[in-house]
Amino acid sequence: MLISDEQRDALRHLKDDIETQRGNVRQDSKYGIWTGDDTRKWKNGHGQQTVTIHDGQVEVLDLSYCSGLTVLPDLSSLVALTSLNLERCSGLTVLPDLSRLVALTSLNLSGCSGLKVLPDLSPALETLNLR
Repeated sequence: MLISDEQRDALRHLKDDIETQRGNVRQDSKYGIWTGDDTRKWKNGHGQQTVTIHDGQVEVLDLSYCSGLTVLPDLSSLVALTSLNLERCSGLTVLPDLSRLVALTSLNLSGCSGLKVLPDLSPALETLNLR
């Protein structure tokens, strides 16, 4: 599925950030599997598909169970993102401003025990899981 250059760049930056945080280990259950440029092959820390693309737009980003993830980079170019799943990303300490993700309706932060402060959130947010 074709996506815009801006969204492709955002995903590459996300991948690069995750690889930098884990010391370039290519496969580690703490971070999932992030090999190659084909986002269909990227897996979260629970072995499930990380990126869901619909009509050329990234709609779902599932980084759940990536416990080694400490910082999430800017995602503002993912304008069609409707769901962000960060469940059990216990090492996550910082989230970027999410207020510009105007399509984001679902945010799962369950088990993100390292987070102490929430950033500005999307005005469209309908579901926020903090358990």
